[in-house]
Amino acid sequence: MSRYSDIHRQPLMTSVVRESPTLQMTDYFFLTSFFLLLFWALDPFRVALDSIPVIKRVPSVLLVTNFLFIVVARLMFRDKRKYLPATQVIWETRWLVLFSLFVIAGSAYARFVSHIDETFLTFGTYVLMAPLMYWYVVNSAAPMKLLRAVVYLFLAWASVAALIQLIEFRQLEAFHNREHLVLPVLAMFFYGVPYRWGIWFGAALIAVVAAAAAKNTAYMMAILSLSYMFGLRLWFYLRQQKDGFIRLMAVLGAIVLVTVVIAALALVYWKFKNELPSGNPEYRLHTYQLAWEKFLSSPIWGVGFTQEAVHLFGLFEVAAATQNLPTHSDPLDMLANGGLIGFGLWLAGILPVFWMGLSRVSVRCRELPWKDAMVAHVFWVMSVAGVLVCTFNPIYNLPNLAMSTWMQFGCLLASNRLCQLALARQT
Repeated sequence: MSRYSDIHRQPLMTSVVRESPTLQMTDYFFLTSFFLLLFWALDPFRVALDSIPVIKRVPSVLLVTNFLFIVVARLMFRDKRKYLPATQVIWETRWLVLFSLFVIAGSAYARFVSHIDETFLTFGTYVLMAPLMYWYVVNSAAPMKLLRAVVYLFLAWASVAALIQLIEFRQLEAFHNREHLVLPVLAMFFYGVPYRWGIWFGAALIAVVAAAAAKNTAYMMAILSLSYMFGLRLWFYLRQQKDGFIRLMAVLGAIVLVTVVIAALALVYWKFKNELPSGNPEYRLHTYQLAWEKFLSSPIWGVGFTQEAVHLFGLFEVAAATQNLPTHSDPLDMLANGGLIGFGLWLAGILPVFWMGLSRVSVRCRELPWKDAMVAHVFWVMSVAGVLVCTFNPIYNLPNLAMSTWMQFGCLLASNRLCQLALARQT
């Protein structure tokens, strides 16, 4: 059994047992930089800062500088015995670290030996933000307060993006490719507020904003968020219900409800399919085929990420500055360029974390204060949603979007650990 899965047997960290009442100055510096990162990544005003050379790196430079100060301060002034050591963080996230090193090594060869400009260097480098964020949060003086502050920053920019999308109803793509950073956060009331109005407000908000976005990925995010929370509520009801017949009727009722919803969605699609977004299948299927053929030519390790991160798109001329375009699927890029080894390392790094959060935190969230449970729900759904988004849109090779995505995954790692420690103290 891994050290991560056996966390409840480890001594409780001082920073978790006695949490500081306030955040520290370094935390506020970090949150300011993170606020800017989300502005660059979400780009709600469509200023495209993420595509301007040098300017697009400003949040990365600020955050890395913050982390350097934090590391130096903790090495100088903190008792390391009371904190989670970096070696354990690396061990717990070893598959992601190995994946990152694999991508960086191949991309460095492509950049400096083959002199290729469009590489996967960003793709591999920003993966390391997940273990770094995990280490930073769990070793902070007020880890849960810090996680809540991060959620509120996500909520602030998600609200701005949602408001713009509602004003430009079905006319402007205010957060396309970034749905995982918006829709799961908007439903934070739905996840944890201990009042009935919160449930309906959160559910209605996420449904209306998804309809305003009018994108397939937005609909997927809404379905994921609503299914997760209603599924948990059904789970809690079944656990509390002692009568076997009532439990059976509840399960059958849920099955009937899901069937009706699926049938209704199918009917809506059939009735309004000409008005729904097409997803540009001509472009996507062509690039998917190119990536799949590349994978089949070397299925074990691909090309080791030593080739270009884009393809020459020759099917038809597109409205872009170049015909060299990405695959539009990060997992397919992993298969094509890293083979089963690269893809397997990525899955090994994320799937156990999802299962850990669901099986050891989500199903026991009612034993936690609602503010802590809300944090766990938000980061779990955001992380799963990020995988769905990157399956159909390239997000891992865009600097600020990749950084914000992997940092929120690091927050999921931290919330899993902190919530499990809190639950362990109750048993």
